[in-house]
Amino acid sequence: MEQLLASHPAFADDDIEWPTNVPKRSQEEIDKDIEFFVNHPLNAREITPQMLEMPEFQALAALAYDGTPDDIANNFRNHGYDYLNKVILKDSKNQQQDIEQALYCFDEGLDHAKEAKNKDTIYQLYMGRAKTNILIAQFGKTKEDCLEARKYKESEQVFTILARSRIFVEKYQEAVEYCNEGLAKFKDSKVLKSVLAKAQDELKKERKRVDEIETLQAVAKDKKLEIYRNLRSKKIKIGKRIHFLPEIVDVSITADADGKLHFPVLLLYDEYMATDFIQDWPEDVSVKDQLLQVFSEPAPWDEQGKYRMDTIEVYFEADSTTPLDPKDKSRDKSTKKYVKVSLESSLLEVLQHRHHIVPSYPVIKVICKHGPFKEAFLNEI
Repeated sequence: MEQLLASHPAFADDDIEWPTNVPKRSQEEIDKDIEFFVNHPLNAREITPQMLEMPEFQALAALAYDGTPDDIANNFRNHGYDYLNKVILKDSKNQQQDIEQALYCFDEGLDHAKEAKNKDTIYQLYMGRAKTNILIAQFGKTKEDCLEARKYKESEQVFTILARSRIFVEKYQEAVEYCNEGLAKFKDSKVLKSVLAKAQDELKKERKRVDEIETLQAVAKDKKLEIYRNLRSKKIKIGKRIHFLPEIVDVSITADADGKLHFPVLLLYDEYMATDFIQDWPEDVSVKDQLLQVFSEPAPWDEQGKYRMDTIEVYFEADSTTPLDPKDKSRDKSTKKYVKVSLESSLLEVLQHRHHIVPSYPVIKVICKHGPFKEAFLNEI
């Protein structure tokens, strides 16, 4: 150690008298000191289960709860923003861990803020958690935290994040309302004006898409947007129509008093170029239960009696049409033209498949799993 220090320019001083009575330490003792230094909670890069048991860690952890409720809330606020800023500034080495730590700090801070007096600290804790939640797509929680933050301080930022959280869940009218409310207080806000323009543009596009959906044309005007948003909330993607039925056929998608969607469904039997039409298929009814009614008697075109519940397979055509909303366009094409459907699945589950774009109304293909037609069907390009 003496030679190491003396060789450094800062310590190369001939006037220094090094102690000569220091006992020489073994390599094992030196290694133990180095290990203690590296693994000490103050120097550790990550928290391990073993570290949680260390007295040093427990002593440091206790410091976070030292002081008045305001001190504790402020301490957790500072740590929470440290973690959050790492993620926002793309300086995080472990984004998920930093987000979890940020949420933990904001949660702890708010828990102790119940007895705190500093309203600004409480406001910042709620806003910090709102920002963190919007990063992980917890838009409902983001809204809740912003509304809580408003109780302590109404700011341009509160209204901006509130409106953005509504845009993310396609509640454009609500976003417009929050923007207008914010602009009434912060009339020169360029950020709010920009978010408002975005929300209004998306609302306009949404109304245009609703007008293009033929299965909503017979629905009362005041119900169209409601049903469309019901479809969106259930992750059902609507596309352009590819099958044309006679005009007298009602192909309206409806919703009952409980918000349950009811669909008109076209069944295609490609082997015989035959069709069936189901006027009202509730979203929660399984494929099996609905088709049991269809195949309760032999079809007139099925002279050989091949199509029965124990012999059929059900498919839909993947990515069969262009979605009306560009956001619904699949990032990757399905490797198969036809996707097999479980008979136990509800209609809603079938329609929610990521490669299922409903061509105005659901179209399902039914084949017999025995015979040569199945191979030809599945080999279609």
